[in-house]
Amino acid sequence: MALDPATGLDQPTKEQQQYALQLRHKLAMESIGLVRTCLNVQRPVFDALLELERNSMGVIDSSLHQNLLHNKSFALQLRLVKQTVQYLDELNALSEEVIRCAEKERFDA
Repeated sequence: MALDPATGLDQPTKEQQQYALQLRHKLAMESIGLVRTCLNVQRPVFDALLELERNSMGVIDSSLHQNLLHNKSFALQLRLVKQTVQYLDELNALSEEVIRCAEKERFDA
């Protein structure tokens, strides 16, 4: 390590900087993978809630369904679920694309 003349502190070498960058990248990808896994496990629950909303539109005599649909908190939760499903779909699509690109690059090299 070299000393920074302005601060007198040790400065990391280029190799150490590269290693730190690779480590941060690896941790970021692992974090995204963990989130993706957790959300995919919950996907059936999300889909069931969205199905409840779709089916409730035609149900007039069910007070439970009507109360849920007119409950502001529940409406916001449904919005949250819709956004999460949209995010998960995009995350899955991007993950598949990353895998395809990595495989192509590996075979092209």
